[in-house]
Amino acid sequence: EALGVLQRQIETLAPEERARLDDFRLLVGLIGGAGDGPGRAALLLLLETGDAVHQRLALTRLAQASGTGSARASFRAELARLAPVPGAAASPVRAEMLLYRAEFALGERDNAEAERCARALLEEFPASELRPYALGAVAGVAWEERRFRAAAAAAQKAREAAPPGELRARYAVAVAEAWFRAEDFPSAADAYASALREAPAAVGPGA
Repeated sequence: EALGVLQRQIETLAPEERARLDDFRLLVGLIGGAGDGPGRAALLLLLETGDAVHQRLALTRLAQASGTGSARASFRAELARLAPVPGAAASPVRAEMLLYRAEFALGERDNAEAERCARALLEEFPASELRPYALGAVAGVAWEERRFRAAAAAAQKAREAAPPGELRARYAVAVAEAWFRAEDFPSAADAYASALREAPAAVGPGA
């Protein structure tokens, strides 16, 4: 019933009432859910046409609801349409969409796509706060391809770009592990010593 009320309101709103239209579409998405049906349709439309705040909210909800199966495939296709590579920074959430593209592709071992999207983010948004995550995706691709020296180099850049805290500490471990697998044991020893000075909560010092 609530969805019906909201959709009737959307139909009667004038184009100049953009802010209210975005609010109503977000409500439809929240009530209907991002998995399918009118809720997902409203969030997809919001991702394409909403303001930056509403686009970011829609993107997060859609990503959370698109973990597997056809929903994941359709979401990847939608991101490719809205944030093509190469492309222009037309959307205020292009950087976030590129990162999701990279992470989803990496999860499906589409390494070429993951690296392409991550590097596009790094080139187009050099000062973005998402830079550590994009560098992490580049490191992840190199790791999957067993290019461990390249993985160590990318993880080190990600560590340097990350603020102090858990993420930075995890990258320190990744650097050490990559050097170890590259069989560069002196570099690995130095990296492990550095990682021990800021051990992440998720990985005990003994491990």
